Amino acid sequence: MINDTVGLNAESGVDGAILNQDGYEVLDLGDDVYTQGRPHPMIDATVRKQMMTDAGQDPETAVILIDDVLGYGTHDDMAGELAPTIKKVIADAKAQGRELPVVATIVGTDLDIQDYAGQKKALEEAGAVVCQSNAQAVKVALALIGHPVEEVVKDVEPKKATNVTMPEVPESLRNLLTVDRFVNIGVESFAKAIDENGGRAVQFDWQPIAGGNVELQRALAFLNKVSLETEV
Repeated sequence: MINDTVGLNAESGVDGAILNQDGYEVLDLGDDVYTQGRPHPMIDATVRKQMMTDAGQDPETAVILIDDVLGYGTHDDMAGELAPTIKKVIADAKAQGRELPVVATIVGTDLDIQDYAGQKKALEEAGAVVCQSNAQAVKVALALIGHPVEEVVKDVEPKKATNVTMPEVPESLRNLLTVDRFVNIGVESFAKAIDENGGRAVQFDWQPIAGGNVELQRALAFLNKVSLETEV
């Protein structure tokens, strides 16, 4: 849509850049270049917040487009995590005498554990323009930079029904689905869901305490032990 609207002829880029041409930049933060050795940006917003801050400081940036993915395996409150950064980039731009809109879309439903309505409210209160879909968000972003999308109305082809025979489920997969003991390294909501549905899970955080510093971890463990003994 961006290529067609602004007259680009850009193919998928490398190093996480889906589009990087003539000042237009679309990044896939789920690309290996951003996830190797660190949690996915849907779990940890550190990279996203830094990129938003950097983009906000660039006077050439006209609009920032972000998404908030809900569901299991994502941040418990991504909107709340991003809200301070959204407020900051908007305020900093205003202090420099320019407007910098932040356009957001939420990928999820009212049944997701993060509370769709709460996420929408947090983003809007931070100053973001929240759209109903990714397509609408892109259209709004393009319109804000003076490139409204003019779509050609196409004929709707009737859907042709087909009969599909589902393959037999392998025994190995059936056995996997009946396992009631899990070790989860990562997002706590996975382990929580397993516990709520009668399974047993041991949870390990993806981010080690003390930044992985073994000596500091031992010191914290010792202090925690002393604290517990004092309370008793």
